[in-house]
Amino acid sequence: MWVFKRELLFVMIVGLGWGVSRPSASAQMAAFQWRIEQIDQGTKPALALDGDGNPTIVYMLERVEGWVRAATWNGSDWQVAAVDQGYFYGPPDIVIDHNDVPHITYHDHQDTVFDPQKGDLVYAFSQNGRWTINTLVHPGHDGWDSRITVDADNRVRISAIDPVEFSGKGVEYYAVDQDGKFFVETIGSGPLTYMYATAIAIGPTGEPAITYYDQKQSSLRLATRLGSDNWQIETVDDAGETGLFSSMIIDKDGGTHISYFEKTGVAPGFYTVGNVKYAFRPSGASDWEITQIDTLDKVVTGFADARNITDLALDSLGNPWIAYSDEQSLRLAVFDGAQWRVQTVTTAQTNRLAQIVSLALDAKDVPHIAFATVTGKTPLDGFVMQASPVRPGS
Repeated sequence: MWVFKRELLFVMIVGLGWGVSRPSASAQMAAFQWRIEQIDQGTKPALALDGDGNPTIVYMLERVEGWVRAATWNGSDWQVAAVDQGYFYGPPDIVIDHNDVPHITYHDHQDTVFDPQKGDLVYAFSQNGRWTINTLVHPGHDGWDSRITVDADNRVRISAIDPVEFSGKGVEYYAVDQDGKFFVETIGSGPLTYMYATAIAIGPTGEPAITYYDQKQSSLRLATRLGSDNWQIETVDDAGETGLFSSMIIDKDGGTHISYFEKTGVAPGFYTVGNVKYAFRPSGASDWEITQIDTLDKVVTGFADARNITDLALDSLGNPWIAYSDEQSLRLAVFDGAQWRVQTVTTAQTNRLAQIVSLALDAKDVPHIAFATVTGKTPLDGFVMQASPVRPGS
């Protein structure tokens, strides 16, 4: 383990002027001072908070001699630990369970030369500073674009894709049973490419739900597990080419919240243009309330480009916050109980943004955002960054 001193790169003061009804605790600030920190070399970060609100960021370097690392803030410094070394692919994902144990997931090619019969999902957890690595062996070259969560009993739940490029069957569900053994189910999505993300959340019955982009129907789909190998799939939004890069939360009342991206066109420079959207369905309702939050006009999709460009969190009052990014701008949209307020967290400076974002709120509704900048594309390289606000004068 090694330690990186906290490096303040720049501070941006953003006036919010939020004074409408039912604001969250953070929304009552007159302004955010954004502290932007460079954590380490690396790409495709994901962030989670422990019970004390301290962030851990997992990230990687995608190359034949690559690695996965985890950086944890201990209150004064970032402590960086090596998790694994090998030919990996991301984005990785992280969840910290109710006992403050971090769990992460990522894809392992399992050879320095690509082999469609190799390649599996990796699941790792850390206790007492030691990482335990588990390869979840399954036929084919699967386990791409994974997301991870835990249920009320701290049992791991993972969504991933078995890509059509390798004769895969689409979205997969990985879980630990009551005996501590992993099993894998295909949910019935049909063949899908990788690249456009999955999201997973636990419903009020303890069963998972998974969102994904159905490229044949160009729509956002939600799959809910009704029991072993029994999944119900429905369409959330099919207006245009929509449902990419989804993030999902099921709240304590059973309401479902989803953020995602809708392609609407192209712009000069081979950029994709589109809308950041939010879908909500209260518990027991049948219809979705869909809102367009903002637009992005410098999205680049592809093997090394946009991945999880939206991420969703709920504050202590149940109001949604959405962080999202293209190559030029990282923004945060907050619903304050009456309307959405959008602010820019940072914009690209010397290096473009990596179009990946991970958002978490602590117990005081203070946001923490992990993102990355790009210094090289072939192979992908860059710097892992973290943004969090501090009150003026603190």
